[in-house]
Amino acid sequence: MPDVMVASTNQVTRILQQETRTIPIVFAFVGDPVGSGFAASLARPGKNITGFANFENSIGGKWLELCKEIAPGAERVGFVFNPDAAPNVGFFHAAEAAAPSLGKRLVALAVRDASDIEHDITAFASKAEGGLVVAPHAVTLGNRKLIIELAVQHRLPAVYGDR
Repeated sequence: MPDVMVASTNQVTRILQQETRTIPIVFAFVGDPVGSGFAASLARPGKNITGFANFENSIGGKWLELCKEIAPGAERVGFVFNPDAAPNVGFFHAAEAAAPSLGKRLVALAVRDASDIEHDITAFASKAEGGLVVAPHAVTLGNRKLIIELAVQHRLPAVYGDR
């Protein structure tokens, strides 16, 4: 039996959390550990899990701000995120809160697979003056080539949460 387990994503942390309540788990590269149910609070995680969050929810507003800087004429910004992932929802809500002060209209592009990505970005691009913010998640990272191709095809300036 291991003395400690190390997890590198929300998905792996969730699996380990389901497997043990006694062996210490240290996570890294996890978004929103409180909202994801891994910690009671950032100051006092509790249980057998602790670690490092890679982003705070407020980064969603910063991504939107960056989109405004690179594409000031983009009146609408499509926020591409997985609605089933607590960190992605947190990023979206932070961007949503920041949108009025930045003079942007945020449009939720909730995606779960490549088909959703293609449909939602294409539909969003049917109206002019748009830009994209792409939240990091296995769905968006696994389909990054498709997202980039669609952004180029539709001439949508884009900000990405990950490379």
